[in-house]
Amino acid sequence: MTVLEVENLKKIYRPRFGGNQVQALSKVTFSVEEGEYVAIMGESGSGKTTLLNMLAALDKPTEGEVYLDGKPLSAIREKDLSKFRRDHLGFVFQDFNLLDTFNLKDNILLPLVLQGVDYRKMNVRMMPIVKELGIAGLLEKYPYEVSGGQKQRAAVARALITDPRLILADEPTGSVDTKTSNVILDIFKELNRTEKITVVIVTHDVKLAHHIDRVVAIRDGRTSSEIVRKRSYVEELNELGDIVRVEDEDGDIHEELVVLDRSGRLQLPKDYMETLEIRGGDKVKVELDEEDKRIYLFKSG
Repeated sequence: MTVLEVENLKKIYRPRFGGNQVQALSKVTFSVEEGEYVAIMGESGSGKTTLLNMLAALDKPTEGEVYLDGKPLSAIREKDLSKFRRDHLGFVFQDFNLLDTFNLKDNILLPLVLQGVDYRKMNVRMMPIVKELGIAGLLEKYPYEVSGGQKQRAAVARALITDPRLILADEPTGSVDTKTSNVILDIFKELNRTEKITVVIVTHDVKLAHHIDRVVAIRDGRTSSEIVRKRSYVEELNELGDIVRVEDEDGDIHEELVVLDRSGRLQLPKDYMETLEIRGGDKVKVELDEEDKRIYLFKSG
């Protein structure tokens, strides 16, 4: 089942007092299925933050539409948007967005308070989550009394407390060290695997691709490529007890999908170009294998 669908999304910012308009997004199209773990990846200025704002109904596209469970976000009335986000989306931010005047428990329960949930039910809903995240013993502490990793775990708990259809995480590892970053990503991965929670992470960190099943790359406001992480056949044989070893780094293979524009042009991923030692404007030899329906690229000359 498709949870999130983005269709021909375009965003143009027009200066209030004249000047050149800026096109931040151009015909971005992709979908996220229920239970997927997806990263939207791009460098600064690529349009990924603008895209996140659209997914979160924090901004409206100039053209195109975002659907959640088949319902267009543009159809939601302005006065109902806050409630919609609170009921259907969970947010995890780079800088945690915890209130220093509230302890961790009150920070986590805040979305339920805003929903008017009975206090006794709040604790029943909260305890399994904080135990799973390993912060049950920290609930009375304030954000300034715990580490960055513990703050982010509290932020994840707050995102999960409303049982949202979709978790949106904006650079969730940007304010923590590498060790804590790996722990946070493992938490997302485990929640995705065991609870089937749909997670979309927006990041510029290419190293996250090793932790995530599918990566949608954004470049210059467009979806430039897509990487789908697959378990290798050899890895599956290993689990069945066959005496076979996988020699690559993590036993995975990656399938990379590139975008074909209307003129029939392909945008090759940067690492592919570096491997072929080609630059923009260089000629590339193309060979078609009609039997296998494959296209092979070679550096010309």
